[in-house]
Formats: sequence, C-alpha cells, structure tokens
Amino acid sequence: MDSSITDQLRNLLMSFSLPYTISDSTNITEINITTVCSLNQTQYQCKCEGLFIWPTDTCHSYKACDDTTDGSCTCINALPTNGQFCQILPSKYVIDIDLKFFDLLLVDYLRNLIKNISLPLTLSNSINITDIDMNTVCGLNGTEYECKCEENHVWPSDTCRTYEVCDGILGGTCGCIQALPSEGLLCQRDIDECLFNPSVCGPDSSCTNEIGSYNCSCLDGFTATNLSLPISINNKCRDVDECVEISDICGPNSICNNTVGSYNCWCMSGYNVTDTNLPINSNNTCTDIDECLFSPSVCGPNSICMNEMGSYNCLCLDGFTATNSSLRIRIDNTCRDVNECVVISDVCGPNSICNNTVGSYNCWCTSGYNVTDTNLPINNNNTCKDIDECLFSPSVCGPNSICMNEIGSYNCSCLDGFTATNSNLPISINNTCRDVNECVEISDVCGPNSICNNTGGIHNCWCMSGYNVTDTNLPINNNNTCKDIDECLFSPSVCGSNSICMNEMGSYNCSCLDGFTATNSSLPIRIDNSCTDIDECLLSPSVCGPDSNCTNEIGSYNCSCLDGFSATNSSLPIRINNECRDVNECVEISDICGPNSICNNTVGSHNCFCMSGYNVTDPTLPISSNNTCKDIHECLDSLSVCGLNSHCYNYNGSFSCFCWEGYNVSDVNKDISKSNPCIDINECLFSLSVCGPNANCTNEMGSYNCSCLDGFTVTNSSLSISITNTCKDVDECVEISDVCGPNSICNNTVGSYNCLCMSGYNVTDPNLPINSNNPCKDIHECLDSESVCGPNSHCYNYNGSFSCFCWGGYDVSDGNKAISKGKPCTDIDECLFSPSVCGPNSNCTNVIGSYNCSCLDGFTATNSSLLISINNTCRDVNECFEISDICGPNSICNNTVGSYNCWCISGYNVTDTNLPISSNNTCKDIDECLFSPSVCGPDSICTNEMGSYNCSCLDGFTVTNSSLSISINNTCRGTGAIWTCIFRPKIDFFFFIDLFFFCRTVSKS
Repeated sequence: MDSSITDQLRNLLMSFSLPYTISDSTNITEINITTVCSLNQTQYQCKCEGLFIWPTDTCHSYKACDDTTDGSCTCINALPTNGQFCQILPSKYVIDIDLKFFDLLLVDYLRNLIKNISLPLTLSNSINITDIDMNTVCGLNGTEYECKCEENHVWPSDTCRTYEVCDGILGGTCGCIQALPSEGLLCQRDIDECLFNPSVCGPDSSCTNEIGSYNCSCLDGFTATNLSLPISINNKCRDVDECVEISDICGPNSICNNTVGSYNCWCMSGYNVTDTNLPINSNNTCTDIDECLFSPSVCGPNSICMNEMGSYNCLCLDGFTATNSSLRIRIDNTCRDVNECVVISDVCGPNSICNNTVGSYNCWCTSGYNVTDTNLPINNNNTCKDIDECLFSPSVCGPNSICMNEIGSYNCSCLDGFTATNSNLPISINNTCRDVNECVEISDVCGPNSICNNTGGIHNCWCMSGYNVTDTNLPINNNNTCKDIDECLFSPSVCGSNSICMNEMGSYNCSCLDGFTATNSSLPIRIDNSCTDIDECLLSPSVCGPDSNCTNEIGSYNCSCLDGFSATNSSLPIRINNECRDVNECVEISDICGPNSICNNTVGSHNCFCMSGYNVTDPTLPISSNNTCKDIHECLDSLSVCGLNSHCYNYNGSFSCFCWEGYNVSDVNKDISKSNPCIDINECLFSLSVCGPNANCTNEMGSYNCSCLDGFTVTNSSLSISITNTCKDVDECVEISDVCGPNSICNNTVGSYNCLCMSGYNVTDPNLPINSNNPCKDIHECLDSESVCGPNSHCYNYNGSFSCFCWGGYDVSDGNKAISKGKPCTDIDECLFSPSVCGPNSNCTNVIGSYNCSCLDGFTATNSSLLISINNTCRDVNECFEISDICGPNSICNNTVGSYNCWCISGYNVTDTNLPISSNNTCKDIDECLFSPSVCGPDSICTNEMGSYNCSCLDGFTVTNSSLSISINNTCRGTGAIWTCIFRPKIDFFFFIDLFFFCRTVSKS
C-alpha cells in the first residue's frame, strides 16, 4: 500500500481503546504494526516500527537494508521470508518505587532484605526482576529534608560532587529542593569508569574510581601533557624526561638517560656512587674515584699517582721515565729505569766511574782521585780531583821512604840503606821499606879482618883486634880493607927482653930465649912478663906446665895458673899434663868490657877497646863493665862539626849532618862540615817550579814563598801552595755568589771569567761590565707589541722573554710556527669545526675573532643564563610546558622535537579552520545539539555544554541501555508508566527502590 496509508493505519491503531471486545469470548488486547517493507528503487527495504526489532540477536542497528543479502539486519531482497518479521523489543526498564517508613530500623531491615534476594526474580513469563537497589534515602533533618545516596550511588547531575543538606535554592547543586527531590531526581548507581576499555585516563596512568566520578593520576615517571587540565584520554600522561625537567636529578659527575616512565643514572668515567647500595641521585651522588688508592697501582711501579677529579695523573719518580714517552704513563706503559750513565753525557765528570742503579745512579772516583767537595755528590760540577797521597799521615809509603805524587797515583822509593820488604811488590804501607842489613846482604861489605855493625839505614866497619885499616883517611870497606898489624916491629918489643917475637895474622907470639922463661909462666910473654931465669919451678918444660906459677916448696912445689888462665881440668891439680889453659874472658865473662866496646882476648888476659864514636867514661881506668864506653856527643859543638845552616844529629857511636830545609851543602861531593857548610837553595830557579803552574815564587833564606796569580787559588786551602798543591783556576761563576748578578750567564775562563746577559736581558749600563752592581735587566719586548707579535694578538712580557697569544677566535696562520709579525694571528672560522662548537640543533655564524650561536626554531639554550656552546647545547623547547597556554583553552598540546602540535579536545573545534590552533585562534565549543540527525537520537532533549552535550529522554521515555549514555546508538524508548514524587510533609522517611524488569507489551498511554 502507499506509505501515506501506512501512516493513517498507524494513527488509527494508536486511537484504539484496548482491550477491544469482539465477542464474549474474544478480546483484542493488543494491535501492533511490526514491519513495513517498501520498494526502494530496485530493491525492497524493511523497517521495524518503533519498539520492534528483528528477531536475530545480531541486529542492533535498524536502518534500510542494503543490497547485501547477508546484512546485519537479516533482510533479503523483496519481502522477508520464513516469518521473519519485526519482534517486540525485550526491554530493560527501571521502575522507581517510593516507600514510606516511620522507623529508621526498617530502613536497615529493608536494606538487608534486598541484599538477600536471589536474582533474577521471575514474576511471570514476560517479567523478570534482574536487579533491586535502594538508591536514595530522604529524611527530615530539623526543619529541612536531607537526601543521601546509598552506597555506590550518586546524584545524576554532573555538577554534584558533595551530598549535604539541601539548601533553599531551587535547582541546587544536590539536585533537590526544600523537602523532597522533585521530578523523580533520584540517586543513580555509580559507574566504575576505571573498568572502561580503553582507559578513560589514557595510557601510563592510574585510575581511581570515586562515587559519581573517577580520579586519574599519572604513574611514577609520567605527568599530564597539559598540567592545567585534568588527566584524561584527551590529556594523556606523557613520559617525564627527568633528565631535562628535574634539575640535577642524578647529581654532579653523572650521566642521565631518560627511559619511558623512568630514567637511569650512571656515573661518569672516573666517578662512582657514594653508597653503592643505593641508586644514584642528588642525595647519593657520584664522587670522584681516587684511582691512586687502587692496588696494584694504576700507574705501575716507580711512579707517583696524583688523583684528579674524575681522572688521575701519573708521574715517574726521579730516575725513571715512561717506557713509551709518546703515551701517558699507565699500568700498561710503566716507568722504566733511566740509565743515567748512558743517557746523560759525562754525568759523573772526569776520573770517575758511573754505576747505574734502579731509579738512580752512583758515582765513584777512580783510584787516586777524590771528590772536590766531599759534602756534595760527585757530578760534572763537583768532579774527582787527584789525591796527593804523599800528604797522608801516616805515609802511604811507610817509614824510610820517599813519596812522589803522580796524577791519579803516587810512587814510593826507599831511602838509601833501605829496600822493599817484598821486592816483588810495590812499596806501600803494607810493603814498607826495611833496613838493608849490609853486613849480611852485601857480601864482604867491610872486607876481610873486619867487624860489620848494621844500624838503621847504614852500617859501620871496624878492624878486628890486630888489624888496622889500610888507608886511615878512608872508611873501611872491601876496597880499603883491614890489614894485619906486625906488633913485632913495635919498639920497645912487645915481648920484653930476652924474648923472641913472632908476628901472626891479627896477633903475635912471644917466646923466651933459651935459658929464659916467662917471669910469670901463667901469662903470655909480654913486656910486663918478661923472660926470667928458670929455678926449679922454672924448669922447662915447667913442672907445672905453661901458664902456671910454680912455688918451690921444700920437698915439693905448687903449681897455680896465672891470672887469665885456669886448669884444663879444674878437678885435678895443675901439672904438666893438666896444664893451665888461657881463660877467654871475652867469651867466658859476660859483658866484661861493658856496652859499646870490643873485647880482644889475649893469652892470659884480654883487652877492651871502645867502638868508634865511643870513649871510656873514666880514661884513668881500664874499660870494664864498671867503666863503660859512652857515646861521644859530637854535636855538642854543632857549629864546629857541621858548619852553618845545618842540623847535627848525634846517635850512638856516630853523628850525621843535615842541611836545614831550604839549604844544601856547598860541595855536594863532600860531607857537610864546617869547611863545607850548607848554603841557601834558590828554589825559585828550579826548572820544575816548586810552586806549580799559575803561581808566583819568591825566594827566601832557607825557604821560598808561593802565591797564586790573580784568578787562581790553592787547590787545598788548608795546605801551602806547592807542586803537589798547585794553584787551580778560581771558578768565579761557582765560588763567588751572584758574581754576574741575576739574569746572566757566567762563563769561567782560566784565571778569569766573562759575564753575558741571558737571552731576553740586557745590561743596565752598557758602558760598565756586567756584575751584581750593574746587573742584566729584562728587555720589555712588548713595549711595541704590534711589531713583535703582529695584529690580533696579546704580547705577554715576562722576565727574560715574552710570549705571543692570539686573541680569542684567532690562531696563527701556520700552526707549525710561532706567532710573529710575519706569521700573524688570523680569524678562526669556528663554524667549520666538527663537531660543531655550538652543538646540535643550532646555527653557527662566524664573526671576526669569534662566532655566534643561535638555536634553531623550537630550540633554546639548556642554560639560558649562559651562551650557547658545545657545553650548553640547544635543547628542544617543550612549548606545551614552557609557553603558557600556547594552544589556547580547550586544546591538547603535543610537543615534538623542535616544534609542537595543537589539537582541540573532544567537543571543541578551531575557530578558524584555515589557521593553526593557537592562543589567537582558539578551540571553541561545538554545539552538538545543532547536528542533524540529533546526536541524542529521537525522543530526547539535547542540552549543549562546554566541550560536550547532555542527552535526556522526553517524559515517558528512558534510555534503552541504562548502563550507557543516551546517544544516537542508545536512544530513548517509551516506558509503561510514569512515576511522580508527591510532596508529603508529614512523612518522616522515604525510600526509593529501583526494580529492573522486562515488559513484553509497551504502550505510550
């Protein structure tokens, strides 16, 4: 039929009063138009009438069928088949029931009763109660009513957040009026928005449900994109870049790495966290690691470790150097020993031995040398000089020797009469000169018939008794020997009268003439024991034997030995056969003559002679042990013995003459004597100067005086100047403090010195020599800086020199040469450096002598109080955070690297869509209620709100799905009944109970 007829039929049916009685047995209780199908160009479309739906569970949207046979509305081309017609919509309804009680206990009773109902509760085939709730309790509080929502219920008004006593203002924030709520405004069950998916708060957030609302908070490490707006799906939680937004979050000496929702802190190289059990932060900062405390040492052996902030420095100990000098000293490039003996030329100076040690070296003087200043170490400034060993005491050569100093050594020779103890070894303190015993070591030194007496360094010769020297004017020796004395030539005769003298070698023999005999037969025949006539006792041979006395006696005779004789056998009487023998007093009587004497035995007696140089104490008495030979002191009259300028040295048995030092005998071929005296030696005439080189010699009587030439001084100031203690050059540069004055170089010359000003200095008065009173002063080269260093430079004068430095932003044009007028400082184009001097995200502009850094659009200096540089780089400007209200109200700002984006939040749109969103082109509210079709669907009221809208059903309608908001997809449907709140001033308590049930039959009346 025509569509207009369908409308007429629809109106007709709505006008029927039901039930309509047809007969006693038939009543029409319900008449409905369920399905209307009509041709739509080449196809049919079917549409369910209000409150009817397709019988399939999958159809939830009621629109015209398209040309697809499997569409969600389960319709086909042409008419529906198989009884597929629109069915009554099973609906969920909310019925509000007002209950009145007069006792508060009944409220608790009802509350517990409802809690114990088992749901769903079936009332009939078409009605099930699925939920029963107490939602609102109102009671009189003094003179006014107070309405409170039950647990998990809220006022339906979006602006009502607190539930207090209703005030007297109609439409108050609690949605109630004085007395009871009007228009059925009851508490609604709270919706837990935190269960929505996607989350109402957006990602990286925490949602906390509240009665009638919810609260969003960002997880740790996140913050709202726009801090001026609450957190929501449109103002999500963004990651907090703690490294940028929280100042010094990791503390000094650390590296901050931002992560999603958090961050990590690491200590920079050379630092470690103070407490390793806690994370790095501004309260547990990174402190410097003292690498110098590490074991083993980070610098290796033989080094000094110096800790620095975040690092360390290694230095080699004195005497050590880096193994590889081009690398830093480290455990893998340790300090090795410096062999100073090889590396440093002549480190110890001449006449020395250098011995390298680990970390140092030792210097020793070679044998025969000693260090110049024993208080200082040996080096090329304190060298080894020759030792004059001949000055040592005791002598290095020992006694009885002559020492001759040599460079680096010395030579020893023995005095005359002495020789080395061991002739195979050199003469020394350990191999001294011993006396040569000429009497033993020189064969026949005195010749025959002599006595040799050795003394220290000399010997004496005497002729034996009976002998005399051939030439008495010459000393006894093997060329002037002792010859026999012929005593028989003496007159008177040594034998006396009536005797015969027989000469013998070294002696003589006397015999009596026949008829004579010695007066005393016990004594040898001598002049004092002459030969006398023989009586009985004088018979020859004597009855007593020789050398005896015969005493005639009557009838007998007595024999006795003469003095100096003794019986051959003392136990027998003297007889011819026991003759008297001569007593050798020189042998048998100890020290018969005393010391310094010569004993000569004679037959029957002996003779004592004083040795040469000795004389008997009492010349009136014979020499004996009681009248001994004493030394003749020839030196008592030295002048008469030795002459002028001499010493006389007396010793036992002789004497010697020595010239005083500085004198010598007039005739060196003769002995010193009064007639051959000592005369002065002019030592200054010696071919080899006694004073040595660089000295003046002045002769004096018996001596001489040495003085050093100007510029020279004696080598050993504690000794006199001599050939062994010569005048050495005075090193004025060393020995005279500050001889040239400061800032000078002193050059020593032999006997003098020169002063030169150091480079960068000049003498104060050029007309005078350089010295401490006319010192070298600094040349101020920088007085004409331009001519010295050239343009764009600084000239810095300092003592003795100057330095040129390029101004900041300039450098020398040839980096291998020093700055000068010929090699001036030119501008550096810092903008060509890599990496950039300005850091990333910046523009570099070179200017003469400098450069300017500027951040790219959307970037700014990390520290705005400092200039942009590699250490203060350009960071992204978070315009959303740093520029207040950059996008304007009702917008969402999204920061990007170097820029940002603005979006209008839901419910708003930009004022001018041809321009970007900004504070001048803001987001304005969209009036959704002007949309067509209506955003709320049919049978609804749309109320525009800022950024949103509110949908409410017309009276007699309710939302299809009460768990969702009213919308085009969740429209308002008709209800079976309308309940109204009636003002009852005498009722104490009202309880509102929601009953949820399904109704099959729905009408609008």
